[in-house]
Amino acid sequence: MAKLVYAVLRQHAKPSVAAALAARITRVLARLVPDNLQAPAPRLIVHDGIVAGICNPAASLPVSGASVCMGVLHDAPADWSCPGAPAPDGSYALFRADPHGVELLTDISGSRTIWYAQTPDILLAATSQRALVMLLGSFEFEPRALGWLVASGTLGPGFSWDRRIGCLANDSRLHLDRHRWTLTRSETPVAYVADGGHRRDHAARLDAALDHSFATLDLAPERWIVPLSGGYDSRAVAALLAAHVPEIGRLRTVTWGLRDAPADRLGDAAIAQRVADSLGTAHAFLSLDGDVPVDFEQVLARFVAAGEGRTDRISAYIDGLALWARLHAMDCDGILRGDEAFGCRRVASDFQVLRNMHVLVPGDLAGLPAAVRGTLAEVRRPDALLRRADETRAAWRDRLGIGFEHPYLFAALNDLKLAYVEVAHPLLTRRIVEAVRTLPDELRTDKKLFRERVLARVPPVPIARNVAIPARAALFASARFRAAMCAALDEAAADDPPFDTLAQCARNGLDEAAADGRGWRERPWRRALKRVRRRVGWANDAPPVLSPGALALRVVIARRTVRLLREDAVALAAEDPAGVSGHAVVAASATGG
Repeated sequence: MAKLVYAVLRQHAKPSVAAALAARITRVLARLVPDNLQAPAPRLIVHDGIVAGICNPAASLPVSGASVCMGVLHDAPADWSCPGAPAPDGSYALFRADPHGVELLTDISGSRTIWYAQTPDILLAATSQRALVMLLGSFEFEPRALGWLVASGTLGPGFSWDRRIGCLANDSRLHLDRHRWTLTRSETPVAYVADGGHRRDHAARLDAALDHSFATLDLAPERWIVPLSGGYDSRAVAALLAAHVPEIGRLRTVTWGLRDAPADRLGDAAIAQRVADSLGTAHAFLSLDGDVPVDFEQVLARFVAAGEGRTDRISAYIDGLALWARLHAMDCDGILRGDEAFGCRRVASDFQVLRNMHVLVPGDLAGLPAAVRGTLAEVRRPDALLRRADETRAAWRDRLGIGFEHPYLFAALNDLKLAYVEVAHPLLTRRIVEAVRTLPDELRTDKKLFRERVLARVPPVPIARNVAIPARAALFASARFRAAMCAALDEAAADDPPFDTLAQCARNGLDEAAADGRGWRERPWRRALKRVRRRVGWANDAPPVLSPGALALRVVIARRTVRLLREDAVALAAEDPAGVSGHAVVAASATGG
């Protein structure tokens, strides 16, 4: 539900500087509020040389002095707000301070991103790239972010659209020594090492971790909503909550999708209703396609503004994020999602790991126009994302899941939701993730042990076979999508490099696909073959082909994001020409290259 801006002033700063910065942050927060949301007044904190502002604040957010937890803590220790203390358990971005230091922490999965930039006089941090660009008063384009987005649909490991802004990886901390004005960044190493225990011991440890996670989730159930799909993960959240909530009828569950989805008895919507009926929750279905025609221009504008160009997964947001405005209006503190790290699906080659975890660079793609390759900056996978000599393929696969997919893809999707509601991830506590890391490969692959343990706890309702949200291929095939993409690309073709070339190439691809029918609707037999490959783990080392629709969408999102950030950079200039833009920014190095 909330976005945070956090500014630490060097100790010699005058009190008047803090007052001016507080006013500036208030204006930044106002610009971050979605245009379809009536948000409460922001919360401002001015304490001991620190100025913080919370946009659309939830009453449940823990605050102590200048320390703020953006998210949810489990069994919160008394020292959660003290720099240097052990990282608490939960799903959060944590900002904590005392007179000597400031510390920024991400949770074990990086479910919420912390961005930062340092000048000689101010440390700026936020859960929004846009906020930092506004405070810096300028924008410096990072071309490698564009290369990663075109190839993988993410900004890549540690990149921002602005080259001066860094972000913390999962399970990391950034410490500022306020006296020396120096930053120290540390990351907790990730390793999947089986402890050799008996299967029943693994099962008991996982059961204990699951129960502990939900027993220590100190939330009022009527204030939170559980999104239910037809799969294992969301029903596990609902069932485990039911085991620890005295009055399960107070718990609300929802499913969303296309309006005809409930009629599909094998689909998410119908199966979720059966799960809710079995558990006794108050359930509702929310349609993504009401009677009002979808305005793709509005969809794109809201998707870029809330998501800040970090992902191209727009299919579930084709209503222009109206669903999330409705959830905000349902008088709830947030949603409890089923994101998890119990293990990924079976793979048969190293390249399949990279492909499944979305760790792709332009050189991996087949059929990418030469002009596009020549326009994109050279990007490479950093050594930390490569397979280690002593690492099994399954261990590497799951390490990339928690170390790349979660902090750089799933956190990007969380950003979209966090513009409207709070989000918590009870299946991603430290205790659960660390228990999973001790499992042998075969018990993690396809979430084998987790599925077995969940089946013993959830209602005997079959798993859904069909999704309720629009399929990506169907979206690309729609006439309205193509018209919106063509209009946006035609507009971008008049831009400065690199977007002029990229837009022209993407538009040519759309025209060619429309002429010969390529790249739009996927054949049913191809979909069936993909499902079989996923189930049995057949290797598919053929270079992936980026469809004309995907290329067009990624180029449009990138161009719209850069344009928005340039507007953000000057948005406050007329009101406060000085800002902090007069200070040199100490460059924050990204993980990637």
